[in-house]
Amino acid sequence: MGSTSCARSHPAKAFLHFAFVLAVLIVLAQVAFVKVDAAQLVVPDTQVEEVPEAIINEIPLGFAETAESINEKDKANEIFQSTIKLLESLARSRKPRSPAPPKGDIVASLLRVLRRALPTTPRGDEPVAAEWDLSLEEEEDATSNVGPWLHRIPKIETDDSAVVKRAKALKTLKILGYQAQSSDALLALGDIYLYANYMHPRNASTAFKHYVALAHDLGNAVGQRMVGLMYATGLGVPRNYPRALTYMSFATVGKDTVAEQTLGYWHLMGIGTPKNCEDAAWYYERVDEKAIDFYKAGPPGGLPVPQGKVRLPEEEGGVFGHGASGAGDPTIRTGGSQAGALTAEDIFQFYKLQADGGDAVAQLVVGQLYYQGTNAIKQDFQRALQMFLAAAKQYPPETEAQGVDAAEEKKIASAAAQAAGFLGQMYWRGEAIAKPDERTAKYWFEVGARRDNAASMNGLGMMHLRGAAGLPKDKELARRYFEKAAAGEHSDGLANYGEMLLENKAKWGDAIRMFNRASTRGHILATYRMGQMYTHGMGIGQNCHVGVSYLKTVAEKADWHDSVVRDAHRAYKDGDMEGAFVRYLLAAERGYEIAQTNAAWLIDKGIYDPSKSNLFGADHDAYETALSLWNRAANQANVDARVKMGDYYYYGLGGGAKDDATAQSATGAVHDQHLGGGFGQLLESILPHRPPRRRKPDPAKAALYYQVAAESEFSSLAMWNLGWMHESGIGVEKDFHLAKRLYDLSLSTNPEAYLPVNLALAKLYVKWAWAYVTGQMSSPPALFSNSAAKPVTVAPAPPPPPPEPAGGDAGNVPMDDEEQLTAWLRERRREDAGGFDNDDDDWYDDEGDLENGEMALIVMLCGIAVLLLGMRQRVGRAAAAAPVPAGNFGVGGGARPGVPPPALQQQQERRDLGGLAMGGGAGVDVVAPGGLPPGQNRDSGGTDSFGSGRGSESGELRRRPAQTGEGNREETEGDDL
Repeated sequence: MGSTSCARSHPAKAFLHFAFVLAVLIVLAQVAFVKVDAAQLVVPDTQVEEVPEAIINEIPLGFAETAESINEKDKANEIFQSTIKLLESLARSRKPRSPAPPKGDIVASLLRVLRRALPTTPRGDEPVAAEWDLSLEEEEDATSNVGPWLHRIPKIETDDSAVVKRAKALKTLKILGYQAQSSDALLALGDIYLYANYMHPRNASTAFKHYVALAHDLGNAVGQRMVGLMYATGLGVPRNYPRALTYMSFATVGKDTVAEQTLGYWHLMGIGTPKNCEDAAWYYERVDEKAIDFYKAGPPGGLPVPQGKVRLPEEEGGVFGHGASGAGDPTIRTGGSQAGALTAEDIFQFYKLQADGGDAVAQLVVGQLYYQGTNAIKQDFQRALQMFLAAAKQYPPETEAQGVDAAEEKKIASAAAQAAGFLGQMYWRGEAIAKPDERTAKYWFEVGARRDNAASMNGLGMMHLRGAAGLPKDKELARRYFEKAAAGEHSDGLANYGEMLLENKAKWGDAIRMFNRASTRGHILATYRMGQMYTHGMGIGQNCHVGVSYLKTVAEKADWHDSVVRDAHRAYKDGDMEGAFVRYLLAAERGYEIAQTNAAWLIDKGIYDPSKSNLFGADHDAYETALSLWNRAANQANVDARVKMGDYYYYGLGGGAKDDATAQSATGAVHDQHLGGGFGQLLESILPHRPPRRRKPDPAKAALYYQVAAESEFSSLAMWNLGWMHESGIGVEKDFHLAKRLYDLSLSTNPEAYLPVNLALAKLYVKWAWAYVTGQMSSPPALFSNSAAKPVTVAPAPPPPPPEPAGGDAGNVPMDDEEQLTAWLRERRREDAGGFDNDDDDWYDDEGDLENGEMALIVMLCGIAVLLLGMRQRVGRAAAAAPVPAGNFGVGGGARPGVPPPALQQQQERRDLGGLAMGGGAGVDVVAPGGLPPGQNRDSGGTDSFGSGRGSESGELRRRPAQTGEGNREETEGDDL
């Protein structure tokens, strides 16, 4: 009993004993056993089996079939296709890559460390060296007119193990690439090592060698582009923008679309080359011309644009979380609620329920969602066709609807007409049917046109323009149909009508108005025309920057030529964080703001740590790469990226001068290079995130970025940060008045910041009062008035984002160039502060005691808030647990037997409902078929779907007055059923 009590009273000591014993076992295991050769290690099933390069080069040389009439190029292509099929089959036979366990999972970390630390035995089923006859001598058939490379192709036997087959396949690709001069083989080798295709281990430096051979030996444009991108990103080679620009320029000579898009972005932003808007427009126009040709070559109406790209931070509420990102949560400012907001899946399920009940409007909406597809809803033409047919048949033109009022009849007719337009498009394009059916498409277009449906009129106009479905070719009639469709604000109709107006130079002004209205609806062709007309001054004043913005949008939306961003998100979902990061990083060089944000976010959140991979050198600073990506995203109007840059300079991450002392203290002894072995791996794997490599903080520069984000981009978080810096006098002048003003602006910009702003104001008032009592301040705290506060100077629009510097030595490329921005903001700040400029870099030491006091005050205030909340909950629980008296408390004080009090009656009703109960006497309005989702009102009657006389903004059910013996009970809103 005594020992048990002692053990229970010291759990920490028992855990330390266990950790010590485990560490000793790991060290003894490493010392006692001899390391086996890398080729004979047992690799876990969830990891990729790497075939050592030495083994690949030692594959025995077999004899492939020879014939005098074989063409070398065709034979090489045949062997290449067979090799790729073999690698695909081997990859499918392996277990898929599973996502890494969470960093905080100690059990999983221990198991992973034990697998890596304990010695392993050779594979019994794959005796690698024994299976290969290394004594086989190489021979060549001198009589054959086929090149000698064909004799070097290793012969793959059916009884070869998987590792041998993979090794022979890679050996075959090397022979095809370097001896048979196959560009496909060299490109496949580079992609295998860079993207880890076919579950092969990733090695950026080896991939770079293959791409260099492809670019130099064969002059391949794709190889030149990949070499340029790897020089620009620093993947597998030191970063060098001059060389990147050279290779990328050669790739554009070979008409590589990705290279053209990359150079367009570099010339636009001044990356590696001076800024030149005209050159950027020239490159983007070349990309867009190919995209528009591809778009027009599709089915009638154009090829569908690829689905939108996913912004990873939005899956967690934004870069800074729910309510803190951007200028605040829009649902708060419009009277909504974050807790009551509906997701896309919730809305879809609601409409799906209504559609199954026969609601024509809901059937139209669900059909559109299935037809277009979203990130949450998979595209399904068959289900879309079923929904459109159901909606269209609810109001046939030949009959009249019965049993509905005029307003409801109008809604059904409109939904049926829109569904008819979609049906005509689907039958003409051959979607969800075996082959296109022009006659049926014409019928549905005519049905919709009789109801003035704009999409149907546009379809008939296209048929008359092409002479389809037996209609005569009539350009004038087509023009009239397009004009009617444009009047209905149909995007295709607007674009088609604009195309016809563009043929007459005198009507270019009208054409640009059509294109402008269509481009605001995301029409690719109209957006391209807008870029052309602004760039060349067609019907409007020439404006290169506006034109390039349109052209860049087309290049990034109509990216059929390369799906790198979508591939990156697919890798992220599959758990391949390194593969996702590589693809996002390459896409970031092409100007995708969403890729720049995603790549930086992966590093910032610690989801991917480049220092633990072989993509970069040992001295690579991951936060320097993240800072560069945040900078580029900020220059493309990403306000959260601007705030992140301020955070990085404030904490000394990635930017500023290197400080060895700061870096040593920040890195810590756990990650010291001398700490190796299993125990070091154990400690490192348990840590939630590797401490970042720190540099000397620069609070003054951080304040500059916060000021831009606050004044020009309305970031509530930047306002709060800047207010705290003015309160503490860090990086800026200490000014309580200005600090209070910034806190107030933060709250007015984002009402969800109520708690942090009021806590900060409480702390500010305490410091302000103390300063007033001690004579440091001449004015008392402005608790109830803002009259004493200094007004925040609202600056005009800031100058254009500074260009990234051209050139630079390898590995020493500046991340950003803020000279103009810094000078402008410093002058502004001097004016506001009366000439004061604080550039003190030793604020950490000077303000240490003050910061500790502030932290203690914040902790005390938070504790009081938690205590009050706990007391409130305790009182509520006590009231709920109180015994129910045998009577009801009426107005006159009398009790009625068997009837509980009103509050308990509501609780009982809620329990009886158990959610959304249909009918009953509880007085709850339910969603009837044909109703709209919460927050949307019907046109008829002015009531929402729940029977309330006003719309519900927060998506909550409203309880109607329950009928009792003494009259209606008072309505209570906000009951979350």
